Amino acid sequence: MDRDDVPHTVVSNDKTTFKPKALDTDERFSYTFTKPGNCFYFCSVHPKMTEEVIVQ
Repeated sequence: MDRDDVPHTVVSNDKTTFKPKALDTDERFSYTFTKPGNCFYFCSVHPKMTEEVIVQ
């Protein structure tokens, strides 16, 4: 994995499920999903960085 010196965020598309502070190198964020479904998220610093979590 590449190490990135630029901060990143992990923001749910609805902007309410999770929206932690920007993360620097080696910082982590975790979230426990309690309901099944799909959750899309993105980096607000780099909006083209997107991902999806599928909870079953």
